[in-house]
Amino acid sequence: MNYQNNIWDIKDNLILRKDGSVFAIYQIPSKVINSVDGKTKEKHKDLVYTALSHLRNYHDFEIRMIPMDLNLYGRYKKLALDIDWDSEVGDLADYVLSKTIDHLETDIGQLYEYQYYILVPLKSLMISMDLKSVVYEGYRSSRNLVLNTFGIGETVPVNWAETYRNQKEVLENNLSLLNAKPLSTKENIFLHRLQFMRGQFYNKDAEIARVENSIENLDETNIEFEHVNIIKLNNMGETSYVAMLPINGLPENMSYLHLQEELQAIRFPVESNFKIQFSLPKGVFSLLGKAKRARQRLKNTISEAEEVEDVQKGSVIKSKFLLEDLQGKFDKDEPLVTYLHTLTITAFTLEELKAKYELLFATLNQLSIEVVRANADQVYLFYKNRMTETLDRDDRNFLQAMSLKAFCENLFFMTKKVGTDIGFSIGRIDNQIDSWQGDYKKAIEASSSPVFTNLLQANKLGVKDKSTNNPHVAIIGETGTGKSFLTKLLFT
Repeated sequence: MNYQNNIWDIKDNLILRKDGSVFAIYQIPSKVINSVDGKTKEKHKDLVYTALSHLRNYHDFEIRMIPMDLNLYGRYKKLALDIDWDSEVGDLADYVLSKTIDHLETDIGQLYEYQYYILVPLKSLMISMDLKSVVYEGYRSSRNLVLNTFGIGETVPVNWAETYRNQKEVLENNLSLLNAKPLSTKENIFLHRLQFMRGQFYNKDAEIARVENSIENLDETNIEFEHVNIIKLNNMGETSYVAMLPINGLPENMSYLHLQEELQAIRFPVESNFKIQFSLPKGVFSLLGKAKRARQRLKNTISEAEEVEDVQKGSVIKSKFLLEDLQGKFDKDEPLVTYLHTLTITAFTLEELKAKYELLFATLNQLSIEVVRANADQVYLFYKNRMTETLDRDDRNFLQAMSLKAFCENLFFMTKKVGTDIGFSIGRIDNQIDSWQGDYKKAIEASSSPVFTNLLQANKLGVKDKSTNNPHVAIIGETGTGKSFLTKLLFT
């Protein structure tokens, strides 16, 4: 794997790699789904399955759930525009806003929200059907490697992005069910740069400007190792520790796993990256080819056990049925995928990183999900999880194989968000389905997702992502659960 910057140019939502391959990136709006709304979850998973099925011809794609800075100061600056600062309540408004910011940052710490992104190759050397093109791109990539050794580089082709306009339109049509939104050049640059500033404070505009000045500033970060295998990032005086934690095992039955929903309920940010590859229909490296070889080994194991009249292990019998199920799905032409799923956590100290890992491990262990420290593979995982990197034949560890239908049981592109983006803080999102038995302090402590509301936005026009202009507010719930309290909080 090449550990150097692999990006040649970025234009709008397109990414040109130095090997000549081109990727498109889109933000996928999250659908608001209540924790107990099982019916809506099932419909949403079916929709995601249909949309991802359209990507089969692209062979590779990746899904990223990234915790993004909430930018509380920026939001309250916009909220302040609705306040009459010349009135008698101007001082009170200033006091309330300042105290709210202090309280949220002290009580919660880092404020963030999860955003989903999907990357798809418009042109990849791995899937190109034009042999002449593959040979040329391979030659050019090798030539550039030699030239770069002497400080000479090939210039970026002029108007290269225009070549992919038609392919972009086709892809956007395939992603239309997900309401995919193409990124701007600045948004695209920032997401790439963020990979090397995980867990740090930064000046967003300044970081974007540096990359606009030179694409080689994209990965400008000192990467060190503490205690041999712990990644430490240093950037402009900021330091953070990073742990790349791959998923190494999943339940045999993926139904209702909803892993992404569970990750969002954890009290600290967890980045979740999927590198997905559709199985080829034929070949030694196809998923079916691997399954056939595994079935032959399993058959030999069963035969040897029968020869010595030994009782079959339960795991052997389960493996036999799983392989037969996989064969059946292939015969029905169901999409099959292989993927690498990596969770990323960050911290300011090693002690904090350890505490977060233990909490994450405990949460996933309850779901029968195996997550590993992968101490010897931290460098590999860090660079493999860069955007636009795809799975290849050298990737053998931590891979999961299943049908696309089972893969969608992770419940992608959802959120529990309620309220408005800009508004006054009135509480937290409760991530627990069971009752807190009246212990509201414990409920607040368990959540890191504040709820904002601004009734003055109800009948405003031109508010981003606002679906209606209805000024009415309905407050419902069982007797004694706080409806009157919330009403007073909102209207007095």
